[in-house]
Amino acid sequence: MSDSAASVHTWSGPHFAARADDAMRIYAQAMDYPNSAADQRAVTARRHAQNEGFACRAALLADGTLVGFGY
Repeated sequence: MSDSAASVHTWSGPHFAARADDAMRIYAQAMDYPNSAADQRAVTARRHAQNEGFACRAALLADGTLVGFGY
């Protein structure tokens, strides 16, 4: 695997909540929303992470940079 390849990881709700700001910056950029929308969406995403049965996958570079996610 090259240094630029991402690997997919399973994240718990608390793990996702800790990285919600990073995730929502990706989301806002993908949707062409203003940067301020990422902060607002992160609040909601953290609430979602508390739901029973929450499941998340995160695509990470070798250095831990989040490059994609789904939940």
